[in-house]
Amino acid sequence: PVEKDVAKGLAILFLIAGLWITESLPITVTALFVPLIASFTGIFDVKSSLSHFANPIIFLFLGGFALAAALHKQNVDELIARIVLKTAGNLVIVSILILFIITAVISMWISNTATTAMMLPVALGLLYRINKVEDQRVNLFILLGLAYSANIGGIATIVGSPPNGITAANLGMNFNDWLYIGVPSFLILFPVAILFLYFFIKPSFLYKEPVQNLSINLNEYINRNSALVVIIFFIAVALWLFSKPVAKFLEITKSFDSLVALLAILLLTLSRVVTWKDIEKFTDWGVLLLFGGGITLSAVLSETGASRYLAHILHSNLLEHGFIVLLFGACLLMIFLTEIASNTASAAILVPIFLAVGSEIPSVNSNILPIAVGIAASCAFMLPVATPPNALVFGTGKVSQRSMMKIGVGLNFICAIIICLIAYFVL
Repeated sequence: PVEKDVAKGLAILFLIAGLWITESLPITVTALFVPLIASFTGIFDVKSSLSHFANPIIFLFLGGFALAAALHKQNVDELIARIVLKTAGNLVIVSILILFIITAVISMWISNTATTAMMLPVALGLLYRINKVEDQRVNLFILLGLAYSANIGGIATIVGSPPNGITAANLGMNFNDWLYIGVPSFLILFPVAILFLYFFIKPSFLYKEPVQNLSINLNEYINRNSALVVIIFFIAVALWLFSKPVAKFLEITKSFDSLVALLAILLLTLSRVVTWKDIEKFTDWGVLLLFGGGITLSAVLSETGASRYLAHILHSNLLEHGFIVLLFGACLLMIFLTEIASNTASAAILVPIFLAVGSEIPSVNSNILPIAVGIAASCAFMLPVATPPNALVFGTGKVSQRSMMKIGVGLNFICAIIICLIAYFVL
């Protein structure tokens, strides 16, 4: 028989998971249920239940939203895109690849939704110049490539995608710790996804018109405010990259990255390059509350012993087939769950469970499973509803759901295999 506390934890998990997957309620509202139920069932007192909504990782993401708001308001992101595309000159394939690289790099710092929304007009403008005969293969390559670039780019940094933050919060990782696994994952997954797309679609650029140079009036972009935004952005990134020695010097033992994020918000508002109203508008408050709910759910599963119970079941049933099979199964489960449910919610459900599974296997690094699952949350390429970038390119009317599924299902499996290998050999 299942212990009473474990039964409580499992009941909360299945209720919240069911609501998140079916979206019977808005996923943010469901996240607010977690501290409510945890308090009423006596798992935590009210203060402890709500304390998870003040987790340092939430403030790190708030700082990320503030930097993104400032870059966007001062048109720094658009200037970077135009300058780099202009350097491609008349080389069509180079222009397209640069478009993908810019999208991926911007997505490391700004939400993949905002990145895709910003780069989609650039992609459509490129299509207009090189694809006037409406070759469907060219449409698919450029638009799906844009979505894939935004999704995979978010893997590289801790602030690039909410599942990264959920995973980092569960494992106590800082900005630098995530770079150690995030950057290699991006550097391998990104070219693989674009090459897979190219060889699957086989677009022809032989008879396309040359790309006309994008006109750039630098006076429109370069001013005091845009310069200040760039300076503050690089200060924040430098402090994140060198957080360990700086934190040691300042005698701050934990969560220094979150203090850097708060400092960035302070500098941005004091210099008046962005207003609090701008930050308010650009911040996805639902995601921040979802973080709180997810971290509270992780604490509930740990406190009640439910995660250990599920870990024991998975461990005893799957490990006999080998750790790699378990790892591959975990990645596939996350990828296909994310196709139909929010990737943040999916990470909040699965990361703590697979962390507990990992801790049951003494022969391997206990972080391999949860990190692999966290990365896999950004690799759903099959359905328009899977990620906002998928939905945005589908919304152009130039990409059919059938085409997206046909290409995406193969890429899902390839990414699952690659993530397993990266997690196993890098960690």
